[in-house]
Amino acid sequence: MQKLDQRKIRQVIWALIALQIMLGLANGSTIAIGSLIAAQLGGQIAGGLGATMSTVGAAIFAIPLAKMVGTRGRVFSLSLGTVIAIVGAALAIVAAETAQFALLLGAFVFIGASIAAGFQVRFAAADVSTVANRGRNISLVVWSTTIGAVAGPNLLPLGSETGRALGLSDYSGTYVIVLIAQVIALAIIAFGLRIPRPDGAANKGAAKPSLWASLRSFGDDFAPGTAYPIVFLAAAHFTMVALMSMTAVHMKGHGVALQIIGLTISLHILGMYGLSPVFGMLADKIGRMNTLRIGTALLIASTLLLIFVGGNQLAVIIALVALGLGWSAALVTSSAMLTDAAPDGDAPKYQGRSDLVMNIAGALGGILSGPVVTTWGMPTLAVISLVIVLAVAAYQVKRRQLPVRV
Repeated sequence: MQKLDQRKIRQVIWALIALQIMLGLANGSTIAIGSLIAAQLGGQIAGGLGATMSTVGAAIFAIPLAKMVGTRGRVFSLSLGTVIAIVGAALAIVAAETAQFALLLGAFVFIGASIAAGFQVRFAAADVSTVANRGRNISLVVWSTTIGAVAGPNLLPLGSETGRALGLSDYSGTYVIVLIAQVIALAIIAFGLRIPRPDGAANKGAAKPSLWASLRSFGDDFAPGTAYPIVFLAAAHFTMVALMSMTAVHMKGHGVALQIIGLTISLHILGMYGLSPVFGMLADKIGRMNTLRIGTALLIASTLLLIFVGGNQLAVIIALVALGLGWSAALVTSSAMLTDAAPDGDAPKYQGRSDLVMNIAGALGGILSGPVVTTWGMPTLAVISLVIVLAVAAYQVKRRQLPVRV
């Protein structure tokens, strides 16, 4: 890939920040309204299917969109993912107005392309950065997600008013806002992003493996240093999604007020994104592996609190904040570590694999968390998460640093 000067890098990073705010706004609104509309059309038991199907969609689109980066460039890939999500938002409006539950689930899958694009944005920042500032630039883009992720759920009243003004249902009005946010995101991509195509994209005459061939060879050709950040991020994402998704149910079962539950989730989201620049700077200053160890310690602390004092309100709040911080450290540092290690021209392939595995892990965490907590309780789910984190963290004891591609 053609190297950019510092001025152009700053321009790209600012454009990516604006893009991430819009995508975060759209995705945050989707998550907030998705459970409500799914429960309305499919019953309370279907309430979790909104987030689950969106995550499944993100996993489905991760590899094809990453493959597009290698053949058509990052800008085309982000544009395509956003267009697919726009179609999903339009389908969600139709499903809400016609009360078609199956169509709604399909719409959620298409909207998952926006989540996949949102995860790709951090890699766009990584691609244009140097090893010395890669962690910082990734973390700034991740941090900007805070604005949209926090603002999105709070737009539900505006969505209701929008729906009534347009003669639509309250839920449809929120998806109108989602659609507008995605259109703005598409405009930012089209007019604000100037990212050079990777070296492989310029060579259109070279034979490219098919998508099916890429999936079949998924585990056959990991370059040195690329497998571990993928596996660790998947473990962290499984832990975060599993524990976070059942926290509200767990706290409500202990008689905690809804206001405290809402505060806990807000603090968790703040932990996920708000301090990401700190972890980005640490990754650049003290090293990727050392920063990953900090994230590991935070994830372990979170699970231990839920195992031993999970019935205490304050302990759960602290555990969820630690969980968000640990996930943030894992996301920022693993993304930088993976891009460091990927061979020239092959970074999009490994980045797509990372997002695919991460989204599958998140979907599994969301699917398993409900039955586990319902049957055995939150401490059991925390034990499962702790075992997974410890298993992948054992590698850190033996290695100080992974290979770096300058």
